[in-house]
Amino acid sequence: MTEDQRHLLTLLGRPPFRLTPEQTAWILNCMEHDIPVLVGARLLKPLGGPAPNGAKYFSTAEVLKLADDPSWLVRMTKAVQGYWRGKNDRKLHLDLPVARNSLVKSRSAAAG
Repeated sequence: MTEDQRHLLTLLGRPPFRLTPEQTAWILNCMEHDIPVLVGARLLKPLGGPAPNGAKYFSTAEVLKLADDPSWLVRMTKAVQGYWRGKNDRKLHLDLPVARNSLVKSRSAAAG
């Protein structure tokens, strides 16, 4: 956010009506790359039904309301943790066969 934008918001005395993913992540105390996870889990809904690769904005009023709901925060936390756990597990499982194949090849080369 530029200094001019910050100054305008100070004069208005309220946050902007629409939030970017970066601003939304800041309010929810998560990372910006977690916002698509929350959208995919249908825990956040972008304004206007944008295209999958389009710019997404979120309602400030809705985000603040969600941030005040402890049960929603639990669901949000579980969704983000579950996503990254699954992604890391898939990465680990993809790496394992390569390591096993290398080990098998090195053993057969040593035996041969």
